[in-house]
Formats: sequence, structure tokens, C-alpha cells
Amino acid sequence: MSIIDKKVVIFMSFGHCGIDWLHSLLDSHPEILILPQVSFYRVWKIINGDSIRNPDDLFLALHDHLENHPYRKHHELLDNDKNNKLFYEKLESNLNQFGCNRKSVFFSIHEAYAHANSINLENIKVIVEQEHVCFPSKAVIDDFGSSNLLFILRDPRAAIAGFYRGVQRKCGSDLRCYRYRSAEHLSGWRYAVRLWKENNVKIVKNELLVQDLKREMTDISDWMGLKYNSILTVSTSSNGTAWKTDSCYISRDDPEVEKNIFFSPENVKKRWMGVLSKKEITIIESIFSDVFSEFDYDRIVEKKILNSISGYLYFIFPNKIWRNYFRNNSFLKALHLYFSDVYTHIFVLYGDGSKKYD
Repeated sequence: MSIIDKKVVIFMSFGHCGIDWLHSLLDSHPEILILPQVSFYRVWKIINGDSIRNPDDLFLALHDHLENHPYRKHHELLDNDKNNKLFYEKLESNLNQFGCNRKSVFFSIHEAYAHANSINLENIKVIVEQEHVCFPSKAVIDDFGSSNLLFILRDPRAAIAGFYRGVQRKCGSDLRCYRYRSAEHLSGWRYAVRLWKENNVKIVKNELLVQDLKREMTDISDWMGLKYNSILTVSTSSNGTAWKTDSCYISRDDPEVEKNIFFSPENVKKRWMGVLSKKEITIIESIFSDVFSEFDYDRIVEKKILNSISGYLYFIFPNKIWRNYFRNNSFLKALHLYFSDVYTHIFVLYGDGSKKYD
């Protein structure tokens, strides 16, 4: 069977929902071909792949991104120079043989990766590709349809609190970075909700994975058309080593956590309760009310129309930020930044985030 005849599953996240953990579980299965965190459709967008018609130019653009883009710093594609050389030789050959259209390049990269790692494609039944964020979904659906989309979801409060922790680490005191990243993340959540409601996508609930990993991975393997293998409950990295827990509450240098304790419902709730204010919880429970209802997440703020209105108003009119601007800037500058935030938050709620943030 040619690689282009393999079943393809694209999996994404609502945002900070444990997608790397699920990736590490799927990476274990011998009949799944899954690259490290490449996010092909994001890469294609960054290099403007649709505008490149020459195979040599496309190869150079892909090589430059995969080797030099800052995002790749902690996401090496191959684990040694020999495999790296084999990958790029095969990729260059594939691009010249199969052409530069997006779908062909998708398969060319996966075939090159399999070649470099001596993976027998005859044993592969499913290609799984992690896109991480959901903004490239239109291109994904154009290529493979919506029924092959797999989304991982968790309690929005836990996910968004984890994001706040991460963005504070990345942005530090840079308020412009913080404002952009926050809007981007919440826009991604809104966009993911829209995709879930408008398309036939498979939803995996993080909390159920924690509660009964075997049952949930059996369900996922059935959905993929694979026979369940107990290896699916073992987290492995692409190089075959044990996967280390990735969380915004710990650093890369911290010792491995005891997963059963760290991800227990009580400890998860304790962490996000320690990050979010009552006002932020009201906002999240209001603007993602349909997620709370559909997936049985218990609310803290009573579900009343006035509370819902308050949540939207708290989000649109960021009075805390306004007070900070007023103290530290001229009145006109503070006013400009305030209404800039109001516009951004309205866009997050009702705009198309894929056009601004993809």
C-alpha cells in the first residue's frame, strides 16, 4: 500500500489540554506513524508554501524552518546527524518526484521521516499528525475532511489557567506580548468550539484519559481502525525514551512528577483555583458555557443570565488593565490602549481568529 493510501488523522487541542501527553501515548503504537511536534500545516503557513512552485526552493524553505526556526529549539525532528542526513536526502528526492502541492508535501515529509528512522511503511496503518493549535483547520479539512479530526479537551478553567502560567513565563513584564498571547489563546478556544459544533470531529476528554486510560485509548484505537495495544498506555518520546511530563507548573529541569498525584482532580483544581480570580472564572464559565454544559464540567458561578452577562462584560471591558494604564500613562494613551483592548476582546468573541493568528 502506498503511503498516500494510509488513513490520516489530524489531532488538535482546544489549547493547553494535554495534547503532548496524548501525542506521547499515540507515539507508542507500532502501527501509527507520527512525527515529533512538527505541525505541518503551521509550517506550511509560515513558509508560505502555497506560493512556492519550485521543488528546490520548497526544500530550502522547509530545511531552513525545520533547522533554524526558534520554535524548533526544543522539538528536534531527528535524534542524530546520520538520520537527519537521510531525512533531508529523501525529502529532496520526494519533492522532485511528487511535486509541491500541500497534500503531496505532507506525505513526502512523512515518508522521508519513516525512511530516516527505518520504519517499514507496510506495518503502518495510520498516519497521525499533531497540529497543536486549531487555526489551520480549513486547510486540514480541505485535504482530509473533518471526520479525521481528533480534538483533546479539558476543563477550560484548568486549560486557561495553565496558559496564563506559561505566558507569564514567556512574556515576563512585556505587556504587549502578554496581551497578544492572551487574545490569541482565547481566540483559539473560541475557534475550536466553533469547529467542534460545526464538524464531525472526535473529542477526547483529558479528565477521562486520567480516570481510565485503557478504556479511553481503546476507544481511540477503535475509532482509528486499529486493534488496541496495551502499549498505548505507555508514554514514549519519538526516540523511544520515556516521555517526561510537560506542564506550565513545572520546568524542564524539574524531576519527573508522580503522574497519578500531579494530575489527580483535586490537585488540578487546586492549581487553577490558585491562578484564576473569581472574575476570571466568571468570564471563562460564561464565554465557554456550551463546553461546560456539553461535557459536564461543574460550575463555580451559578448559571444565571445576570452572571453570564457579567462574564461577557468583564471580558470586553478590562477595567483592571484600564486602572494600570491610567496610573502609569497619560490619559490619552491610556484611553487609546483601553479601547484597543475592547476592540481586541470583541474580535476574540465574534471574529475569525484563524485569519489574525494562524
